[in-house]
Amino acid sequence: MIDKPNPEIRVLILSLDKALLNQNGEGDTLIRFQEYQKACKYFGVLIPTTTIIPKLHKVDKVKLIPNYGKLPFLAYWQLYKTAERICQEKLINLVVTNDAILGALAIWLRSRFPIKVQINIFGLEIVNSQWLKERPQNIFLKWIQEWAIIRADGLRTDNLEDKRLLTGCYSVAPQKIVVIPVSPSLERQKAFMFAKIDKLFKKSLAGHKKMILAVGSLVKAKDYLTLIKAMWMLKQRKFDIRLIIVGEGPEREKMEQSIAEYQLNNAVNLVGSLPYQKMPLIFAAADLFVISSTHEGLPRSLMEAALVGKPIVSTDVGGVKALIKNRQSGLLVKQKNPSHLAAAIEELLADEEKAERLGRSVKKEAKRLLDFNLGVKKLVRSWRELLNSDKQ
Repeated sequence: MIDKPNPEIRVLILSLDKALLNQNGEGDTLIRFQEYQKACKYFGVLIPTTTIIPKLHKVDKVKLIPNYGKLPFLAYWQLYKTAERICQEKLINLVVTNDAILGALAIWLRSRFPIKVQINIFGLEIVNSQWLKERPQNIFLKWIQEWAIIRADGLRTDNLEDKRLLTGCYSVAPQKIVVIPVSPSLERQKAFMFAKIDKLFKKSLAGHKKMILAVGSLVKAKDYLTLIKAMWMLKQRKFDIRLIIVGEGPEREKMEQSIAEYQLNNAVNLVGSLPYQKMPLIFAAADLFVISSTHEGLPRSLMEAALVGKPIVSTDVGGVKALIKNRQSGLLVKQKNPSHLAAAIEELLADEEKAERLGRSVKKEAKRLLDFNLGVKKLVRSWRELLNSDKQ
């Protein structure tokens, strides 16, 4: 059997990760890109933005190129024109993206240049009825993403459930899909695995109460309103607890109204966004971690809570089951059901031995699943296989 050659990888990433535009170069995404770049002849990243960025910056041969527009659609258009130029100048042979509109732009680029397209699918929200109800434009985005998915040369997801949905709902051939979790970097994993409880820091957040933690943008998909109602139910049962929610977003005002309505001002604290370096500290301080989402992929916050070894209660959605086996490494509950959520939280608050056992189990599972170096190798291998495959 003749081995296929290793083709030169000239990749262009179309990304919505605004953290990449921070001039201090902080973040896990950039660390991953630096590892991917080592296998590439060219590695460029285009980011649409409605904020003027002084200049592009380059970190260890990773070229980060902002594309400014006063309105989002103008930023996308500028990104497309930049992508056309780079595809021609740098002989790009692979475009990778993970957004409905960016995925469509990548497919259009393929009509002009001899490239392969890989689309990352992290949380297949287009099959989720709750997501479709969140905004009228989601129906249009569903159509765009479906159009791009069935035309992509390859798909990457972070969990087996999304692969099952892609093959079942869209008849995507299983061999076109690779399952690779977006693992935190080795340094980041160590920061969480060895995080210690700072008692003064914990006291500043929760006083002497049991601390429940939720982390994520304040958006409808996180369904924090259900979590707030579950907190009210627990307070009715006289549990001395405090919920700390880390994140910012458009649902903040509704959440504040709900907190006031349930008279939970002393039990629920919206602390906003926290610095990257502080996250291991706040996870270590928590007694329990909760996810109340209506749809997810394999959430970053879940991985981080697991690495710390916290007992976890989560809705049974998306890729959560990649880490949480119900009653073995956490508790899974129905979505949008505050009674079930409150009962699961109560169960772990009332049984510290069970909570500690589940925490140890999920930490062990996270260490097994989240192999950063293996993830890098598998992704680069998937790129080479795409470039070696017959052109569609």
